Amino acid sequence: MTGRAAILGLGSRGSRWVETCLAAGWDVAGFDPDDRTGDDLIGGASWHRESTISGAVRDADWVICCLPERLELIRTVVQRAQALAGRNTVIAVASPTFDVDTVQG
Repeated sequence: MTGRAAILGLGSRGSRWVETCLAAGWDVAGFDPDDRTGDDLIGGASWHRESTISGAVRDADWVICCLPERLELIRTVVQRAQALAGRNTVIAVASPTFDVDTVQG
């Protein structure tokens, strides 16, 4: 199965998710408020950086949030992604600190 993934946060975790999704044949859109973060990612037809969260999540099948370990930030970005993404979009949080119940809290 292939599709379109949106990676929110292009630091070390997010960059690994971009590479993983590209290797699986997915189209990937990424967003990070720091336009220098993720500069080492190789561009191409199936990878591009978006300037907004809404641009990244538009038409995404999967949204993977790879954000700093700040709970309120994660909750805010997840809520925004939920409001902007399609009805069938899966939203995941890559966090070594917070489980799903904490994020949904």
